Amino acid sequence: RTRLIKVSSDGTLIWEKLLENWLGTDRIDAVKETETGDIIAFQQMGWNDSMQLFKLDSKGNMIWKNSYSMFSQFSEYKSDVLQIASDGTIMVVGNHRYQGKIVLLKIDKDGKPFYVKAYGEKNIDKRPIGLKLDSNDKFRILGRNKNNEKAKLIIISE
Repeated sequence: RTRLIKVSSDGTLIWEKLLENWLGTDRIDAVKETETGDIIAFQQMGWNDSMQLFKLDSKGNMIWKNSYSMFSQFSEYKSDVLQIASDGTIMVVGNHRYQGKIVLLKIDKDGKPFYVKAYGEKNIDKRPIGLKLDSNDKFRILGRNKNNEKAKLIIISE
């Protein structure tokens, strides 16, 4: 179980939620707030290449929770690889453990996946460093080789 706490800007407790998960981990890797005040919490499980997302409303009530396992496509997450577009679309970037490609998963605001794309050359072992959205919801993915912290791959949407 993981405890998610929302506080005001002065540190006063607003709500506290205990998140039941089925992936066997006691941590949340990233949290983002939508434009409507909903909360998206992201949890990854590298040992089975799965991830889980929780969506809570602004009062901490669970809207949905889903797990995703896309043919071993997600592992090696970092906290800055979760973004939310202005239309509520959720984007998560990871890497395909067995092909070495960077993978982008787009999920609709109701938690249903509708877009999975892999980028990079096979067996080069690319890792995502970050995912950013501009004001038009166009994405930028920065990646690197496994053993090299310098950027080696930049993916820009049109």
